[in-house]
Amino acid sequence: MKHVKQLALITVLTSVLLPLSGWTEDAMVVVVSAKNPINKMTNDEVSQLFMGQSEFFPGGTPATPIDLSESSPQRNEFDSKVLGKTPTQLHAYWSKMVFTGKGRPLKEVPTSKDVIDFLGKNPNAIGYMEKSAVDGSVKIVFTF
Repeated sequence: MKHVKQLALITVLTSVLLPLSGWTEDAMVVVVSAKNPINKMTNDEVSQLFMGQSEFFPGGTPATPIDLSESSPQRNEFDSKVLGKTPTQLHAYWSKMVFTGKGRPLKEVPTSKDVIDFLGKNPNAIGYMEKSAVDGSVKIVFTF
């Protein structure tokens, strides 16, 4: 009986604390336009595009990566899991890139819907969002 009470307490605490932590069960994905010929990418390929180290998809097609806004929890998750960087590290990185003339920060959009809209107008664009926001106009090329 003691184990049942402990399990019940864990279940209650989990249901209360997880939403407060910002963690969700919804997977995050990197997406491109459904019209884009790319079907799959690696973490390194995605990272190189979003860090300005490459301007091309595998195969040589030009790529236009877009970020969600800095305040977005999805952006923080992407930066941490895919790029392996904190917001402070990325700010310093892009400041250096701009100062040296080697790059500029990515275009930002506020929501996953805006990512979908941007990809619809720009078949060579690439973005990220929660998997539940994906519709038929985009395709998943990487999951994190």
